[in-house]
Amino acid sequence: MKRQSAVVAAGIALALAMVADRAMGFDISQLKPGTTYNWVTSTGNTTETYLGPVDGVYAFQFTRDDSQGQPLQMFWWADQGNQLTAVSGSGTTQWYTPNDCSLTVGECYYQQVDSNGKRTNMIRVTEVSGNTATYRLFRQGFLRRVLVQRGTFTVDNLGFVLSETDVDANGTTSFVRRLH
Repeated sequence: MKRQSAVVAAGIALALAMVADRAMGFDISQLKPGTTYNWVTSTGNTTETYLGPVDGVYAFQFTRDDSQGQPLQMFWWADQGNQLTAVSGSGTTQWYTPNDCSLTVGECYYQQVDSNGKRTNMIRVTEVSGNTATYRLFRQGFLRRVLVQRGTFTVDNLGFVLSETDVDANGTTSFVRRLH
């Protein structure tokens, strides 16, 4: 049992080291603080504002209005390739190591750690055809993958979503469409 765990851990570490090689190649380092994007989504109208660089990552503020339910305010941090490294809101924070693999082509492994220290190994498989990406997100269980979500998306030249449709494990569909 310990040997299997060590082999799995070594495999995840190797996969994490290879993530940067398949990133889609976006660079948000030239984004100006105060830059704002707006979306209409299945959970409400949202706004994302770039706050600026902080300790080697890029900080954003996210707000959702109450048009489709509860309002929400969150902060998140992205690496230079515009992939999430942490999200904080509603009294909790979640970290992604090395990032959330959202803009990495192929099979990408990452670890998600919540405010209580719970670690979850995740696998995101993304394929790109033309300007559309299709993905499947799995939670790594013991010896098997469990599908969490799947979807399609398009992004702009900085990696920000133009449109996205997601389907969770229960079959619930959500959408995002950028207004500007």
